[in-house]
Amino acid sequence: MRTIFVVILVLVHFLSNAQVPDPSGSLLNVQLTDFSTKSIKGDSINTLNWRGDIIVLNFWFTNCGPCIKEIGQLNKVAEKYENQNIRFVAITWEKDEEFLKKFAAIKNMKYALVASGKSIIDMFLLKLYPTNVVIDQHGVIRFIESGFYGDIEQKLTKVIEELLK
Repeated sequence: MRTIFVVILVLVHFLSNAQVPDPSGSLLNVQLTDFSTKSIKGDSINTLNWRGDIIVLNFWFTNCGPCIKEIGQLNKVAEKYENQNIRFVAITWEKDEEFLKKFAAIKNMKYALVASGKSIIDMFLLKLYPTNVVIDQHGVIRFIESGFYGDIEQKLTKVIEELLK
């Protein structure tokens, strides 16, 4: 019995630390299906109109501990590229915009936030959070990763720098 328990613990540890670069298994290097929506501040978000810009999408929710841990790193990347043609958008399925506004203010989120984004989340076939996606200037998905590994700042910076060349 003890052996089975140890095996289960090892499997849980392995699976919880497994990196899932592309949860859908098929979205990397695929043309984005364009979408439009509004941020919780009322700003228009239209990926077709953003052609020529790099787009960074962060899929998250407020009760996701790893999602919250990432905010500081995402803020650093957003601040680093704030004067360049790079758009940062966080998308959640949560609907309470007033709560999200307060949450974003407390966490000092430096990027646009979209509520009620379930249709966009479904488009990306997401099951794991956080998930980060980078879309190039031509609308092609160049990076997608689900899970928290503590190094999203470095990964996003590397991808963005490559796309800026």
